[in-house]
Amino acid sequence: MIARYLKHCLQTNVPVAYGLETYPEARPAYLSPVRKFLEFYRLRGCPPVVADPVAQKAPPASNELVLQFIYQAVNLRGDESKATYQKSLNAFFEWMQQQRTWGNDLSGFDAVSVGQFMSELRQQGYSAFTINLRLSALKALARFVLEHPRKFKLDDEPREGLAAIEKVSALSLEQTVYKDALSAENRDKLLSECDDPETLAMISLMVYSGLRTVELTRLQVRDLDLPNGIVYVLGKGKYTREAVKLFKHSIDVIRMLFSQRPDLQSIDPVFPELTTRKVRRLVDAALEKSGLKREGISAHSLRHTAAQLLLEKGVDGIYVQQHLRHARFDTTQMYTRKKTRELYLDKLPDE
Repeated sequence: MIARYLKHCLQTNVPVAYGLETYPEARPAYLSPVRKFLEFYRLRGCPPVVADPVAQKAPPASNELVLQFIYQAVNLRGDESKATYQKSLNAFFEWMQQQRTWGNDLSGFDAVSVGQFMSELRQQGYSAFTINLRLSALKALARFVLEHPRKFKLDDEPREGLAAIEKVSALSLEQTVYKDALSAENRDKLLSECDDPETLAMISLMVYSGLRTVELTRLQVRDLDLPNGIVYVLGKGKYTREAVKLFKHSIDVIRMLFSQRPDLQSIDPVFPELTTRKVRRLVDAALEKSGLKREGISAHSLRHTAAQLLLEKGVDGIYVQQHLRHARFDTTQMYTRKKTRELYLDKLPDE
């Protein structure tokens, strides 16, 4: 409702503080939250309001094969996953085109060219993580082609070359936490200096319950069982909601947020018109304001913070795994290994 009001002001070039006079949504159910927002807005000194930046579209597929794969791949859930795979596949086929332009003889889309592509990426200084991501996308594309031999008119030789791509080894990669976590002190500092109710509720859910950015965008009012301290989360790549513990701080700030929206329905989103891009932008702004923004700290760091601080309090890793909804315990162990490395020098005796 508030977002619609702000859009109206931006589109009609009317100051936000005075836009209510020309706002077409005249029903009390719509005006009540807008009036409360305007009270808050005026108390803040009527700061400027600007439109969100236009979302950048993923680059187009480099050829028809990539386009068909991205369109038909059932395992790629969500636009971000598709964009990531498309970027990796585009990089490979653009590299092949460049090699042919330079007169290099390539055999085609097979294990040999994939191996050469990986070697080129290593020479250019790409991380093992990025190279393995490129390889995963190429293997998925090869499987897709092999599953449709008639469509792509495969004979024995190209079929063997494609099948061999599956055997190309990924680079050895020690699993590590790629984002830093906040200390308990910095977590509390971030929360205490956040004065926007919606942003505060989002950050609280991330640093305590470990919600991902996409999980925040899917959250509905009916998913929150505040009396019992439970939030039902629709996780990444999931079709059913999982029960996750709500902490007291989150319960308190969500109740405060809901008190400002008396007309809420059970199917309403907790955070209206929220996108993962907007979550990242709001979290970055909160980190900047509290002086905590630095390399390695981002919105996803707040999820790492939830895990790291639970482990530091002595919570068993099995329960942390369930809290963060990790499919594999190995993923949760990344946090314990990271903490072990940090404590190593301090814990060994001097003699």
